Amino acid sequence: MTRFDFLYELRQGLKDFSEEEIMEHIVYYREMIEDRMEDGISEEDALKEIGTPEEVVARIYAETPLPTLIKTKLKKERYIKGWQIVLIILGSPIWLSLLIAVFAVFISLIAAAFAVIAALYTAPIALGASSIATLCLIIPMIISSNIPGAVACLGLSLFCIGASILTFLGINLITKLIIKLFKKIIKAIKSRFIRKEEAK
Repeated sequence: MTRFDFLYELRQGLKDFSEEEIMEHIVYYREMIEDRMEDGISEEDALKEIGTPEEVVARIYAETPLPTLIKTKLKKERYIKGWQIVLIILGSPIWLSLLIAVFAVFISLIAAAFAVIAALYTAPIALGASSIATLCLIIPMIISSNIPGAVACLGLSLFCIGASILTFLGINLITKLIIKLFKKIIKAIKSRFIRKEEAK
């Protein structure tokens, strides 16, 4: 495969994008190939380093935000036929209510996830505040010669600090997992959108 074949296949794979966006990608990859060739790498090896056109197209789609893909698709289908307009208007009570319901569910899931995260973070904060409060009790106990009580307060305070740190680390891990899950959901939605485009 020559670089011209590569760029041609790349153009074909990016047909859902606007002409301007396609040219940006074509110029970028053409320059990338030429830079490698200027460094003394053969055309074939330069293309192997970059990957196949299919891999590059998949990478571009994966890196493109979902709203941009949707916007690009809508721009491509700007001209709507008369019968499509009639179907859109007649079906609007159904599809509009479904769209609002899906949007509301999605927003409520995001709100619920953030509420769970916020609620989880109250545990280490409460434990940290408890350790400070028990530390404040040590001085009055020492003044009143209640040494066993002061030692117990010190032990309790150290326990609360340790528990606060451990729960904070655990909640941080849970938060990262929730964020990773949301990224996977967005990626799955995007891949379904791309698959629909490829099916057409």
